[in-house]
Amino acid sequence: MSKLSRRAWMVMLVVVLGVAVVLVVGRARAREADAQMLATWKAELGGQTFPERFPSRPTNSAAVELDRIVAEIGIDLLGLEATGNDLDAPSVDSELTLGLTKVRLYLTTLNASKAGKLPAPAEELQEFRQRAAPVTQAVIAALNEGPLPQWGMDLSRGFEAPIPNFLGQLQLVDLLVFEAMEQSRTGTTEAALEALEAAWRLSGTAREMPYLISQLIANSQVKRHLLALRQMCDVPAVWGERLRELDPHQGLTRAFHGEAWVAYHTASLDELPALGSRLPPSRFAPERWMLRDHARRLAKLTAELSMEPLNTFDPAVFGARAAEQIPRWQIYSRQILPNLWDPWARTTRIGLSSELAALVIEERARLAAGGQIGESGLVPSQPSRIEGLTWRFERSADAVTISLDGELVTPAPIAPGKMPLPLSYTIHRGECAALS
Repeated sequence: MSKLSRRAWMVMLVVVLGVAVVLVVGRARAREADAQMLATWKAELGGQTFPERFPSRPTNSAAVELDRIVAEIGIDLLGLEATGNDLDAPSVDSELTLGLTKVRLYLTTLNASKAGKLPAPAEELQEFRQRAAPVTQAVIAALNEGPLPQWGMDLSRGFEAPIPNFLGQLQLVDLLVFEAMEQSRTGTTEAALEALEAAWRLSGTAREMPYLISQLIANSQVKRHLLALRQMCDVPAVWGERLRELDPHQGLTRAFHGEAWVAYHTASLDELPALGSRLPPSRFAPERWMLRDHARRLAKLTAELSMEPLNTFDPAVFGARAAEQIPRWQIYSRQILPNLWDPWARTTRIGLSSELAALVIEERARLAAGGQIGESGLVPSQPSRIEGLTWRFERSADAVTISLDGELVTPAPIAPGKMPLPLSYTIHRGECAALS
């Protein structure tokens, strides 16, 4: 063998050994990262795994019945996968479907309201409410008196796990909150609270699921509750307690971990659905490796996210820092992760607006018990549960304004003209007498 050939063989051997070392070290690091990731998920779920905490289950009869009730006004709760097809769906008057859209637009325009009495809805909305009344009352009775709907869940299917139609649930919560607000506006507080209770119970069924979409929809549903609770009088103290216990960041953190787990689990399935389910099933090993790598990156960034101060979190800054950690070949992470940071920032505002609504409920209860609106000697401020922020009470003879004090980074609006949730609210003397 010539000297040149021996050198060529030596170079090839060094390259092979180098590649082997890289693969061995990389595999060891991956195993270490996996062990840490699995431990994090167990800690997040109180010592359980995701399949243990969220076992497979069918859609229960209460969910099927609720879907049947609301189908009359064009709301679909189960989605086509659960029903097989929509051939048996009842025909729906287009005016009812349009009415649901108008209710949503009406509530959206009121989201940013910062004072008590709200304008009456347009006559066409009131007519829609009358037409939908039998369905609305049947839904309230089903949710408040019967078992809660349970939506089918099967995490073992990975990316192809069935999910209910959460947008349909949001439509139904809109209808129930609209009913509550109208009952409150006309002075029937008990009926208003029944409608709001039904909406809250329905929202809870989305909030307890580990999907990102379910948490985002649950947060949107909370916005509707806050709108109603801010303007209602004689709200029981339990609502203030519920709002103070609400931790939307906890649900979102669990959902981020859930998204990572689903990606990690999907990589182990016999047939691997491609991203977006636009490509045929694949057994291509690099794609599986890429999914596991994506899961590790998401789990790591979720841990980093939880360490960020909520009041100064800037999704653009965090997103840019996260993007620097993602190589160009990692198409899963590059497509999915940039969409997560804005919802995290917006969830901070939802949590703060929930605190504000709780303070409004408590202040109205104080006034109803005989307290004076401009009473001296009251605590001028209360700390927020978000570090660095405080709620300030500004009292005069005729009103009290509760507003947030401190530094808060606010992300840009999702769409032009879309108003953010309020972080201040004014209660005027005698407004509850005027509302009742």
